[in-house]
Amino acid sequence: MKLRWYLQRVGRMSAGEIASRFGVAIRHRHWASAWRRPDGLRSVLPGRREAAVALARHPVTMPAVIAAADDLLAGRWPLFHLRPASMGEIPDWFRDPASGITSDAKTYAFDVPYRDEAVVGNAKYAWELSRHQAITMLAAAWWLGGDERYADRVRAQLSDWWAENPFLCGMHWTSGIEIGLRLISWAWIRALLAEWPGVRALFDDNDAFVRQLYHHQLYLRRLHSTGSSANNHLIAELAGMAAACAAFPWFRESEAWGAWARDSLAGQAEAQTHGDGTNREQASGYHGFVFEMLAGTALLARLADQPALDRVEVAMRRMGDALASSLDAAGRPPRFGDEDDGRGVLLDAPETSATATVLDVASALFGAAPWWPHAAPTLLGTVARLVCGAAPPRDVARVDHFPDAGMTLLRTGSGSDEVYVRCDAG
Repeated sequence: MKLRWYLQRVGRMSAGEIASRFGVAIRHRHWASAWRRPDGLRSVLPGRREAAVALARHPVTMPAVIAAADDLLAGRWPLFHLRPASMGEIPDWFRDPASGITSDAKTYAFDVPYRDEAVVGNAKYAWELSRHQAITMLAAAWWLGGDERYADRVRAQLSDWWAENPFLCGMHWTSGIEIGLRLISWAWIRALLAEWPGVRALFDDNDAFVRQLYHHQLYLRRLHSTGSSANNHLIAELAGMAAACAAFPWFRESEAWGAWARDSLAGQAEAQTHGDGTNREQASGYHGFVFEMLAGTALLARLADQPALDRVEVAMRRMGDALASSLDAAGRPPRFGDEDDGRGVLLDAPETSATATVLDVASALFGAAPWWPHAAPTLLGTVARLVCGAAPPRDVARVDHFPDAGMTLLRTGSGSDEVYVRCDAG
């Protein structure tokens, strides 16, 4: 069965894609010979500048974030169907809490059989925690309230992860999407903790972090996704690289890496978003996931006084309009295609939906139309307003037909009397 699947998969690839994947496999083996010998990076630091963002001067009351952060301090965090998962003060970064299986932390990354649940458990559980989005929310809680316990736990968990995951060691170096999402998280954590007295010691002056940062970016520049299955994985990788270069422009390569990432991200935002604003993967769950990644990176570029990511923001505006148009009377989007509950950036409490984030951030950046449903306030949307100011309302029509996606909505009535039908011709 597995052999037949691989043969069918190869049969659908072009000759160019086969050659590209063969080259990636060769690169994996080449890196294997040097994976435990990272160079000292002091020589590649031409100078450092503080990536500080004075956000703490703008108090925001978000009790849900504080409550979720307190749960996290107690070792509780929702993880897929485990609500909550018990993770302790310092998680076991290699353990699948659903099965109890722990993968070998010392295996060369590209030898980890991450699809074999008998060996590693369900890799998605360990990967999810190592996206560090729970830690990002802890940093947001510190920004809101200044409680040192949150910053101390951020320091403890990041320091442990950096120590336990040297370059190309273990399962957290097997997938570019995970590396890209971690970079987005680290950039936001650094911004949110900008006024914390320990922030420079944790990030700027910490050789362990600097090594991790460099190797994460090196990995993405050399091994970004290509071919027919790149899709939102490539968005994550490019967004992570662009975010890191905006927040941490510390290396000789930073300017070139950043230019490549920003230009490539703009191209992918356009290529992966239909003209009608829907996601080309034809998956409603990926719509919010991709929007959050783009928004997190676009806001970081503005925070770093970089030119606005105009092409990215045009795609985001279309995505916001499409989502707002597609909601039913209860504010729920249609559900179709893949959905893995992925989040692009998480400042808010984990129960805050991606739909709420898209509506609030799009309203802040681009302005809402009068017919838009009420957008519940989110912390990411609040940051967008602090960074960019609140955009005025726009005069844009609601649509029921999305020709590029092959989707038409039929609806009548309002409120609890609404009849809502999604027709799929895509």
